[in-house]
Amino acid sequence: HSLVGLGNVCLSEDVTGQQIAEASRLFRKASFISSSVYGSNHVNTTTCDALLGQISLRQGNLQDAYKKFQKLRTSVMQTYGDKTTAHERIADAYMNMGYYYMAKAKEASFLQDSVNTRDYTLRAMDEFEKARNNIETVYGSSYAGIAKSLNAIAEAYLVLQRPDSAIVAYKKAAKLTIGQFGGQSPLVAQAYATLGATYKYESEQ
Repeated sequence: HSLVGLGNVCLSEDVTGQQIAEASRLFRKASFISSSVYGSNHVNTTTCDALLGQISLRQGNLQDAYKKFQKLRTSVMQTYGDKTTAHERIADAYMNMGYYYMAKAKEASFLQDSVNTRDYTLRAMDEFEKARNNIETVYGSSYAGIAKSLNAIAEAYLVLQRPDSAIVAYKKAAKLTIGQFGGQSPLVAQAYATLGATYKYESEQ
């Protein structure tokens, strides 16, 4: 857990190439240790591997990211899916796949492929909605962690050129963040900045 925590610190905002390399090293080490103790298909190991998949996604290696995210989903569902329909790691697996589909949508958009841009965005939104529902089941509808999936849903709405729906999702995310951290939190400031940018986007359409 400490190696993963250090890796996540290295992947905080405004990361450098050196920090990404260090995060990769830490996640690989965590994965190796977990694999040695629990096996390569254990949920702890595949969680570490999925963090490496997030780095692959950042670097544009979508195939590697997809492989790692799918492995996490399989192990998570085998571990928790037959016992309960809700677990935080199941939500994480959904979020990862959503991010993958959003990356594919961005790729399709760059190629001016509007059909696949829409298709991948809708797939991403479906994953984000599953994650949101899962987290709500585990922690309740007022849990601030739901803001993560709401923000992702809002971004998908923007790709679909539905800024009105994006604003609704961003507002919900901001309200949850305020409820958890108070009005002076940097996270709240960021939420309002994103919301303001969305209003600006809507006014320009």
